Amino acid sequence: MCAATLGGDIRHPEVRIDAPADAAAPEAPEQFVASKISDVMVNSPWVWPASETVHFLGLSLSFGVLLALNLRILGVMKQVPFAEVHRLLPWGMLGFALNTVSGFMFFAAQADQYTRNYVIYTKMAFVVLGGLNTLYFTFDRTWMLEPGGVAAELTVPAMPPIESPMLPPRNMPPASEL
Repeated sequence: MCAATLGGDIRHPEVRIDAPADAAAPEAPEQFVASKISDVMVNSPWVWPASETVHFLGLSLSFGVLLALNLRILGVMKQVPFAEVHRLLPWGMLGFALNTVSGFMFFAAQADQYTRNYVIYTKMAFVVLGGLNTLYFTFDRTWMLEPGGVAAELTVPAMPPIESPMLPPRNMPPASEL
């Protein structure tokens, strides 16, 4: 989304006139994979647009599923059982995975375009928040609610006691009885 705000700085080699196509710098072995991805992403007429389409579909899946889940938690859709909305969660995870893969491809292709733009850091913060939100719904037990139920009324079973090698066992008598 930020590519359009670069002020017309064209980075595609097929339309640049300031650098000859055969003037390539020698590559280090660790840059081989990234340079091949960059070469395919930038020089192919369909890979970049197709990746943008996949990225947008992944964003739509992630955002749509998380929006539905959050609205259900907030009580907007009380008539819908949370278990039914919770079944959408794998689609949200698929969208997150699509965004991760296509985002890494964009970054490998044009790393300078993203590292020099402050908006990418804000976007990554929101991506992390979305991922944490998805994880919360994955491990949360609110899906046990019936239609019309409120999350505050849900009784959650107590956590089992934590056993640690640093703590004495729970069945050990007090020190005064030893």
